[in-house]
Amino acid sequence: MRPASHSRASRSNTGVGLLFAVLALTACTGPELKTNSVHYEGDRAAAKRALVVYGTRAGSTAEVADFVGKRLSESGWSVDVEAVQAVKNLDRYQAVVIGSAIRRGSVLPEVREFVKSQKAALQKTAVAYFVVCMAMREDTLEHRAKAESYLDPLRAEVKPIEVGLFAGAVDYAKLEGGSKMMARMVKLPAGDFRDWTAIGAWVDSLAAKLQGAF
Repeated sequence: MRPASHSRASRSNTGVGLLFAVLALTACTGPELKTNSVHYEGDRAAAKRALVVYGTRAGSTAEVADFVGKRLSESGWSVDVEAVQAVKNLDRYQAVVIGSAIRRGSVLPEVREFVKSQKAALQKTAVAYFVVCMAMREDTLEHRAKAESYLDPLRAEVKPIEVGLFAGAVDYAKLEGGSKMMARMVKLPAGDFRDWTAIGAWVDSLAAKLQGAF
């Protein structure tokens, strides 16, 4: 017979694993969101141009990308915000910020493909990554390490100068059947957990780092 403490630890580890599986599945699920290109004009005299490109499913990552683009423009950058599928050429950008929702424990496939296919161009620019995931609903060392690991495939292609780890939003009406059932099993609360103050502070930190690079 297993000691009671070992049994409790096993149940605890299983629970943590299930929770992370649910968080990965519910990060941003649902129908593909149709998005439009957005441009934020910065300081024309500075002639600095940045791209914020993102992969999304239910839309929370698109909203974060738009916020990042607008905030970065306040630091003087002229910024284009685009869905990842719409971007084919990076020649006119000095900086590229790449964001992704997390689904099934990884960044979206179109984001991975973008970084891989644009690797040569990205290596000539300043690159930053961010993820929007429910693992960051509670900002702990364990959750932060998990969220960081989602970016490993992108780091293997192009190393970033900065990384952002942001909480997402849960809308049960937009969850797929299996994800909805699992989310209910662990009583994952619905709601918007994005911390816009923290996201803004991250953009300001990125802008300062970019300022030093150019």
